[in-house]
Amino acid sequence: MFQSLVAAVRALGVDIFAESRKRIAQLNGDGVLVEDEKDFVRTPCGIFHVLPDGRIVKVILHITQKSLYTSQVPPVHEWNKYHLFNCRTLEMMKAIGREQRYRMASRGDGKFRYTLLRHNRVLREYQGEDGAELAVCGNCRNIYNELFNRHRNRPLNLRQFIETNDLHGTITATYRPDHGDILNVYAQDWRQIASAVKEQRLWTCEQCGIVLSSPHLKRFLHAHHVDGQASNNVLTNIQILCIGCHAKQPLHSQVKSDPAFQVFQRTPEFQAHRAFGTRGGKPA
Repeated sequence: MFQSLVAAVRALGVDIFAESRKRIAQLNGDGVLVEDEKDFVRTPCGIFHVLPDGRIVKVILHITQKSLYTSQVPPVHEWNKYHLFNCRTLEMMKAIGREQRYRMASRGDGKFRYTLLRHNRVLREYQGEDGAELAVCGNCRNIYNELFNRHRNRPLNLRQFIETNDLHGTITATYRPDHGDILNVYAQDWRQIASAVKEQRLWTCEQCGIVLSSPHLKRFLHAHHVDGQASNNVLTNIQILCIGCHAKQPLHSQVKSDPAFQVFQRTPEFQAHRAFGTRGGKPA
């Protein structure tokens, strides 16, 4: 009875066909922020979005920004990848609470809205025809090859993939990013907040138990945002970690590139803690 539904919606003064045309233009441009778990569905053949008028379009997902921790801008293939399927990466991001800031788009040219950040400031923005040419997720590429390219003789054609709206199989899951499309930057008073929390928690790593209260060691103690949102400074979201434990957190391997990481590992205090330290009465 979809036509009856359309008539009822029109009676309310809503033109769902005009809304659908607007949505398609957005998807073919810089994309649409995913705000609700019902914004898209996953099938074995791809990720799909249902337009207001009931039509179905295939979409791809990508994270909109990347924070840099070095003076050099890494090559594009090291930036966040885009996703074609409900791959292991998306499942991992959901499991660790990092499912925010995703956009869905239907551009076939592989150009994405993207922002590079450094030191809490916008370094570079990409959008429209000058969008970032991101690389496809490796896990998604493996799924694509298994489904459509088993002989490895049909390289991925993104436009063709998007325009082929096959809907075989059943919908098995939904996916919900729960944060807005805002810059993931630190509050202006973040240094004061972090220092106060470290003081409150006795300058102790909450994971390995090493105490870094000496003046020459304090710089090796970090305040870590558990959910990855730099602006979320509620106390339950702040974990105090030594730089070594911070580098072990999901998606934080870049901390190892900080020169202080190697300096910390050579300190007598770290060496002694590694050899004799304890945590909860057990060897650290």
